[in-house]
Amino acid sequence: MAVIDTQNFAAATARQNQRKLDRTQSPQVLWAAHSDPFELAYSTNDGASWTSGVGGPTNMGVTAADNAAFFIDPDDVAHLVWVQNGTAGPLAGGFTYYCRALPNPGRTAWTWGTPQAVRGSALTAVDVVAHRDGTGWQAHIVGSDADGLQNKVLYGRVATTSAGVHTVTTADLLFSHSVTGTIHTYPSIDFNHTGDGKTVAGSTPHLYVSWQAGQTGVGKGVRFVKATYSAGPTWTWGTARDLDTASFANSGRIAGCFDGSRHLIAFADSASTSTIKVLERDAANTTTTARTPPALSDGVVTAVSVSYNESGDLYLTAVGATSQDVKTVKFGRSTLTWGPWELVAAATAQPNSLNMRRPLAGRRVETLYTEGSASPYNVVYSSLIQNVTPNAPTLLTPIGGSVVDRTATQRFDWDYSDDDPGDSQSAYDFRYRIIAAPSWTTVSATSVNTYHDVVGGTLATGDYEWQARTTDALGLVGPYASSAFFTAATPPATPTITAPANGSTVAQNTGTLEWSVPTQTSFQVRKVADLAGSPNTATVYYDSGEVVSTGARSAALTFPTNNRWEHLQVRIKAAGLWSTWASVRVQVAYTPPAVPTAVVTSNTPTGAVTIAATHPTPAGAEPAVTSFDVYRRVNGDLGDGIRRAATVTPAGSFVDWAVKSAVVYQYRVQDHGDNNTSSYSAWTA
Repeated sequence: MAVIDTQNFAAATARQNQRKLDRTQSPQVLWAAHSDPFELAYSTNDGASWTSGVGGPTNMGVTAADNAAFFIDPDDVAHLVWVQNGTAGPLAGGFTYYCRALPNPGRTAWTWGTPQAVRGSALTAVDVVAHRDGTGWQAHIVGSDADGLQNKVLYGRVATTSAGVHTVTTADLLFSHSVTGTIHTYPSIDFNHTGDGKTVAGSTPHLYVSWQAGQTGVGKGVRFVKATYSAGPTWTWGTARDLDTASFANSGRIAGCFDGSRHLIAFADSASTSTIKVLERDAANTTTTARTPPALSDGVVTAVSVSYNESGDLYLTAVGATSQDVKTVKFGRSTLTWGPWELVAAATAQPNSLNMRRPLAGRRVETLYTEGSASPYNVVYSSLIQNVTPNAPTLLTPIGGSVVDRTATQRFDWDYSDDDPGDSQSAYDFRYRIIAAPSWTTVSATSVNTYHDVVGGTLATGDYEWQARTTDALGLVGPYASSAFFTAATPPATPTITAPANGSTVAQNTGTLEWSVPTQTSFQVRKVADLAGSPNTATVYYDSGEVVSTGARSAALTFPTNNRWEHLQVRIKAAGLWSTWASVRVQVAYTPPAVPTAVVTSNTPTGAVTIAATHPTPAGAEPAVTSFDVYRRVNGDLGDGIRRAATVTPAGSFVDWAVKSAVVYQYRVQDHGDNNTSSYSAWTA
């Protein structure tokens, strides 16, 4: 929000839409025009700060421009229309004038031409647009004229050659209606252009004019007329059409423009309502579409303006009599839905003073209005980065045809996506169905959670698709994401462990887990700790991971740690789902061989070392020794060494030839018992 100028004009509320915003193309400079007296201001930083006091043609006079319109064409040439208050040099008071200006290279100043009289009377609420015509330009002007008996819409045109020579066509009467009292028509004019609002579409500049035709009598309400272009150039006016016969407030409550595809007309529905209507007349002048935005809910509408972005989205700004704040609302062209009203500026905006510019880059709504509860008043610029609809969310799980357990609660996750920095989800819609079914099951929730849980047993067995859409913090609803797919199924039955028996003893350090199940595609085996007789899955001693096998019904296990309780578990997968775990509790309790002794003998002539072992006679439950292994390490090391020989017979020995001179080695032996247990000797040098 930036104050452009402060003025003490006597009729701040009687300058309907005589605040104009426009922008040069290269470089981009934002210009604001306001009346009584006429003055221009510019900003080179998108409205953050302004340079004011830039006047119009020097012979306008300081009190000129009771009403003024301003337009910058695609060549960055300015076009100005105003009503001259009092005589200033050659300019007659009470006449309506047009003048054209060329910009300086920085687009921060204008060189004005010679004013041209387009009407020998003072028009009200003038409007002007201009476009390139070959090597020259055409400026199209409309205004309201009321003499107490009739209200009129008048059209004039100024053609300018590349040499700056003007030809003025004036006083085409587009509408005249007998009324009691002075009721101005407040017309708007535009031509069919591309989305930039400046360039003629298809080199055929048809014209579109909309206005209000009074509050009483035949032909009241909103009217519209189109002029068809033909070579010459000439414009042939068609028949004026009644688009809406509602009675509405006339001053400052109607605005119109062409959005590249259709002419937009916005107006207050009556003189004492918060309801605004929007009519869209197609470019061919055949069809009218009515749009009703949300009620302003701020008292009686005192000012309204309409514009669009390059995507064809429609924007309204309006002021209500209660708070007098400036607010905006957007109609999304792709979704054909209205968003919520958003605050552009908390202000004391005067009636009839509002003007907006086409949103820059699709999202910045720029407004110009008169602010203040008493004189002096401020001419104020405000802008708002318009809230946009959230994007379709990214669906996370389940996706890709994954299989889910229909008997358990299933979480459906997504990522919220929004181009507005810091915006967040306030609600969501989640829906699912059997693939290609005629209808969806939909659940809506007011929640910031980016997931929805479906309770176990809700889904039937089958192939499903699901979608989600989100609502942002300001209530805009985004589109549904494209479907993600999954299969809901019942998990297979838990396998039955057939060996070892629950509560049995593992008497050696190896064993086999066996199970029974009708069918499987994979299995997984693990050993976990015991906690007061129950499996403690927080401590896993061994996990096979998923083993793909349809036929295996057993798995070999080792038990390196003696004298503890363990739980042996197995689960199987079938049709993409895992069963629950089957579990047995076993006690690991086995007796290893008696501790052997390593006998080391050095052979000095050959440099070899012979290692033999002595094996004590088994006592009690100790197993018989079936073989032994030999390990070696450098004297002083603390590691387990390297195995130099394996499965040496109990009565045998091992000769280590791979030794180095002057290196002292240590050796030990590992005895293996016939119950698959083992014991180690001490290290011997």
